Amino acid sequence: MPVSIGPPATYEVSCPTVTFCATVGASGTAGAASTFGTFDGHSWSTQQTSSTGAVDDRLMDVSCATQSFCVAVNLDGHTLNFDGTKWLPGQSTGPQGLTSVSCPSTTFCMAVVTSGASTTFQGKSWSTQLAIPGFGAAFARSVSCGSTTRCTAMGLSGQSARWQGGRWSQPVLVFPGGFLATVAVSCLPSNTCVAVNGKGDAATSMQTA
Repeated sequence: MPVSIGPPATYEVSCPTVTFCATVGASGTAGAASTFGTFDGHSWSTQQTSSTGAVDDRLMDVSCATQSFCVAVNLDGHTLNFDGTKWLPGQSTGPQGLTSVSCPSTTFCMAVVTSGASTTFQGKSWSTQLAIPGFGAAFARSVSCGSTTRCTAMGLSGQSARWQGGRWSQPVLVFPGGFLATVAVSCLPSNTCVAVNGKGDAATSMQTA
């Protein structure tokens, strides 16, 4: 049976093991508190943020490399980090508009920004934004890294781009038909990626070296 973990919100979840998950939820009401918490295999422990009331003070995504390393991103550029015991504010602020994050290891995270750029975190600080070609108006919405050297980003335009060797490829159109309500992508270490969108479409790709 479902259990309640917080008020109505857009929730995201990351489960690095079968006995641990982390979740964040962005309220549909601009400026309202977000929810964040963890699951220990038996029960959820969640709490609300102390919202500033600003429109962009909303937790949008979370990614966990292990059960003692999670990063949650906020639209205002701030992050929350889970160390296995508690959630703490990140010591480094990222760019405004963080919408999605993927942490394939405890020393590397990739995040995408609404402006169509990306930024990486390698333990201490977020890097300077790197534009994703063709994504300026595509609204980068989701990113997933199968490893610390390969990531895939999806935009609300239905376009996808691959990050490899420190640079982004030219985008390819995965979901034709105009702007989408939402998209999400998930990549495995084998380089297989699966993307879905708000129209109920799904697409699979195999990245090559």
